[in-house]
Amino acid sequence: MTTPLCVSASPIRKNPFLTIPFQSFEIENTYLLQPEKDKRDRICTQLCYKDSSVEIQDIPLITPPLKVHHYDIRKSLLFLEIDTQHPFYQKFHRFQEFLIQTYYNYQHILIPHLIDDNIQLSDNSRQLKVFLSNQSSPNQIKTFTLAKIRSFFQLPLKDNLFTIYIHPNTVVQTNKMEQLQVYQLISGTYIRCILRLYNIITIKSFNNYLRIQHSVPSIWFVGAPKILKRSQAASEKCAIIV
Repeated sequence: MTTPLCVSASPIRKNPFLTIPFQSFEIENTYLLQPEKDKRDRICTQLCYKDSSVEIQDIPLITPPLKVHHYDIRKSLLFLEIDTQHPFYQKFHRFQEFLIQTYYNYQHILIPHLIDDNIQLSDNSRQLKVFLSNQSSPNQIKTFTLAKIRSFFQLPLKDNLFTIYIHPNTVVQTNKMEQLQVYQLISGTYIRCILRLYNIITIKSFNNYLRIQHSVPSIWFVGAPKILKRSQAASEKCAIIV
């Protein structure tokens, strides 16, 4: 597998209309830019996707139908059930393993600030032209073990649950006229969504960890049991059949 670090002086296109069905998603087309600080002084590593026809700034995946386990309104987390034998589970699991292995192989480039607090990231890091191959590991002595790198990651996919951050008031598209929001989803509802993976952020705290940043530009039903929606005005329950 080829990869995974690539920094180009030319800008990468950001196309809000382009999406990738999970069946067409090829992990070897994923690239990481060198880390830099964002406006909140956090260390971010941009994800991008590149094949023979397109190069885009993020990875906008279309998920298959996924079953709602529950929604945690306090943490804005939607928990979705997925069978471990499902092709989406297997592909996303390999994607996570790819990221862990890449961070292990290139930890001296991707997380030098965790290795040495005195290291400062260059403000013009994106001006460099760098390409490294994942076919062989770098010769640098590893500070962190593979197990330690794995422990740093907050992974969306764990066991048979797939977890995404999404605001409780996000509107869920249906084939009806009713307005339904994410916090009203109940267990057993089947949804699909566009999952935009855009960077990996380093959180330096008591326990350092790496989070795969994502957003959900669109979410919609593909089938569900009765969904109960409570009217805020009259506190009345009504049924929405999807």
